[in-house]
Amino acid sequence: MLFNKIEISPLLSSEIHFMGFSEFYINDNDFVIIDKNVFNKYKYTFPTNKVLTLESNERLKSFNNLKNIYSFFLKNNLHKDNNVVCIGGGTLSDLIGFACNSYLRGVNLILVPTTLLSMADASIGGKNAINFQHIKNLIGSYYLPQKVIVDINFLRTLQEEHFFSGLAEIIKIAIVKSKSLFSILQQNVEQIKLLNFDVLTEILEIAISLKCETVNTDFKDENQRLFLNFGHTFAHSFELKENIPHGLAVAKGINIALAISEKFAGLPTNIKNDIIGLFNAFNYNLKINYRNINKLALTKDKKHLSNTNKLVLLENLEIPKIMNLNNDEFNQIIKDLSKFKVYQ
Repeated sequence: MLFNKIEISPLLSSEIHFMGFSEFYINDNDFVIIDKNVFNKYKYTFPTNKVLTLESNERLKSFNNLKNIYSFFLKNNLHKDNNVVCIGGGTLSDLIGFACNSYLRGVNLILVPTTLLSMADASIGGKNAINFQHIKNLIGSYYLPQKVIVDINFLRTLQEEHFFSGLAEIIKIAIVKSKSLFSILQQNVEQIKLLNFDVLTEILEIAISLKCETVNTDFKDENQRLFLNFGHTFAHSFELKENIPHGLAVAKGINIALAISEKFAGLPTNIKNDIIGLFNAFNYNLKINYRNINKLALTKDKKHLSNTNKLVLLENLEIPKIMNLNNDEFNQIIKDLSKFKVYQ
């Protein structure tokens, strides 16, 4: 069922379908790239022999693995009228999206997200990237998949830490875009923990709609889409240094961003406490080890300009703002982080 659509132009669009993966037809000319754990768990058989299984982790997003994808495409004679079907989480779709964008200057891509994070965020909007010299997503592009097939049943076998990784991104989009979604999350903590699929479907549909709405108005991160990076400036350091899933690192990054927002953006303390309280209700580890903040990675944040560092802060729920800082001001904030009222 067609649920939503990103349409930047008549030639640049992406359809989001809610449907069972078993209902989606893969033909013998398609190329399938699938997460190894998903492949082993579901024992899929495909009508095509052009199948590649990969073990997904953040180390996957490297030049060497990108070269392996190109070799797979070349060996099996991928053409522009073939489809590449990527089945897995956000890490895999980041890599495959970049490969599909750059191979033959663009080949057809269909995403089948299998994690909550990839359903709600990573597969929606066309961002893809690889890491370089220990800096996350330093090399990347924007390339929309033709279709995204969202089958919520994949969540039944998702590991707990990856479920809460995805939920953190949904909490983030609620913080910056929707008081209503934030309230739904507050009211349904126990049902979400119990994997109530009616509640999960509701929050997932809202989160995807909010993401589509944002991408349709700002495809290339020039204004409104920047707000979806709330918490991410610091999250990337924790993700790589502590080897934790992306969303769990985002929760820690939001913790820091809230403290900075309280000091510099006038965020009311009660709103900060409500947000921290929601993360605590889901038992997130928000503890900050300041030694794990990579200062080099912070200066390479994709939002930054040559002498302007952009921090996404929060004035209130649904009211994010960009704080522009020169290099000295930004470095001073980093130096003073431990003095702010960061929740520990």
